[in-house]
Amino acid sequence: MISFEEKEKNGDALVEQAARALSSQFFIDCGEGRDLETDTLYLMDFSGWLIPLDKKDIFSAIPKQDRHSSTVWDDYFVFAEWRNHSGDISIDFVKYPQYDMTELLAETKPKPAIKTHAFNQALQPTGT
Repeated sequence: MISFEEKEKNGDALVEQAARALSSQFFIDCGEGRDLETDTLYLMDFSGWLIPLDKKDIFSAIPKQDRHSSTVWDDYFVFAEWRNHSGDISIDFVKYPQYDMTELLAETKPKPAIKTHAFNQALQPTGT
């Protein structure tokens, strides 16, 4: 049995290998959960930047805490999501649509109220 640290290294190597297949390097922003642990592998979904190899030196020079302060790299922000294909684990880099939430919220119509039961201070139903 291998150590947890070795399992993590194997997971990181899988993500790195998938990025290299796209002539890119993946810079992790944060883990997104959906953990997978096997006898030899520990992996989760990640968010981060999939940067083409010819731009990786420019991007890697930006301190991690400053990478969100510019929109220059927004097009490269993706999710690295693992998939299980009959026991073979692969990594897909997925770009979800980005929405201007201000516009979306302005378009939202009020939802009808949902009737709930009122409770008094003793947390007893009031009969409504």
